Amino acid sequence: GTMANNGAADQVYDLARQSVLQEKIFGGPLNGMEPFFYPPIYLIVCAALACLPYLAGFALWVIATGAAFVAVLWRIARDWKLAVALCSFPPTIITLGLGQNAFVTATLLGAGVLLADESPWLAGLAFGALCFKPHFLVLVPLALLAGRRWRSLAGAALTVAVLVGVSVLWFGVAPWRAFIAHIPQ
Repeated sequence: GTMANNGAADQVYDLARQSVLQEKIFGGPLNGMEPFFYPPIYLIVCAALACLPYLAGFALWVIATGAAFVAVLWRIARDWKLAVALCSFPPTIITLGLGQNAFVTATLLGAGVLLADESPWLAGLAFGALCFKPHFLVLVPLALLAGRRWRSLAGAALTVAVLVGVSVLWFGVAPWRAFIAHIPQ
């Protein structure tokens, strides 16, 4: 996010430059480099959070995405005891500690499934927002096609197009070129 906000969004895919910035932010060498695997769409979120001090951005991310995760989980489980039990699952605790995007991923998948019948366009929006995880960009449309969920598929496609457009308007095309070149790594 810091690189993107400084006009160097394409450099998030340069592992050496990213490592230098990570060491600066965390005050020294890391045990292992944390490469950025996501398409430039995800930089929209990263750039917004990078406007805050690191710990404030981290806290906002974990609290907001964790709350959304719990809300969707509770709606799926329809039993607060089951929802609490599921929240105590070790990957949930790890996600809290690392600030990974698993809460967002699970929330969008769960929301898409919950909305599929009552609001297919909103379900499509949730599914389309998963495009920050490229493997879902393949799996979700296949599932929607198999289920003949045409409106959800259209909503997902529109969401992806809008997110790609916003990322290009915000950061330009250079990050997309860098991301595509980075894929083999």
